Amino acid sequence: MRWKRTGWVAETFKGLIESDAGAFRVSEATATLLGRPARLQLSLDQATGKVTATVSAEPTVEDVRSIVTRGPWDSWLEGRAPLELAVTGMGAPRVWAIDLKTTSKGLAWKLPAPLGKPAGEEAPLRARATIRSGALAELELDLDRKPESVAFSWRKAPAPGGPSAAVTLDARLSEVRAETWQDFLRPISAEKEGADKEGAAGAAKDGAAGAVKGPPPR
Repeated sequence: MRWKRTGWVAETFKGLIESDAGAFRVSEATATLLGRPARLQLSLDQATGKVTATVSAEPTVEDVRSIVTRGPWDSWLEGRAPLELAVTGMGAPRVWAIDLKTTSKGLAWKLPAPLGKPAGEEAPLRARATIRSGALAELELDLDRKPESVAFSWRKAPAPGGPSAAVTLDARLSEVRAETWQDFLRPISAEKEGADKEGAAGAAKDGAAGAVKGPPPR
């Protein structure tokens, strides 16, 4: 089976397919994902509607760039690293849980100290997200790179009327130079400012074009 969408291709598969009453499983399957070898597992429980898919692969940064929007962060990463991606969906309306884990070994982080690292160094990273009704509801990021560690979480407010989201950050880092990070992040701020100006100019132009002209004054 071959699936092509927005430049990435999955060719599936050699593996074991099992089916019994109300369940379907694919295990120990191999595929080509973003042009790289990958291992796949898939299960479907018809009774609960739960779907679980797990992919293990070692893509390069260039592979990922081929399917995501490019930006100032393009130069932050270089190399390749093993990763495991698990996606679970269940319920109605469907709730999706996404869990991404990587050792980051083989991936160079071109970031200011203390977060920059060479490709040969490990820095275990885990990202988890929950999507409800097609929108991001929760996001968690955990970096455990001794002696540094970062834990970040974002949760959308459950009901209107209060804060739009709850955000927590627990960062244990060695010396951080604010001016170095400000210089590093300045291209993102400049790009956002430019996008905001373009959006405002476009809105003003649309408003002017849609204005109804009255009769000329006498």
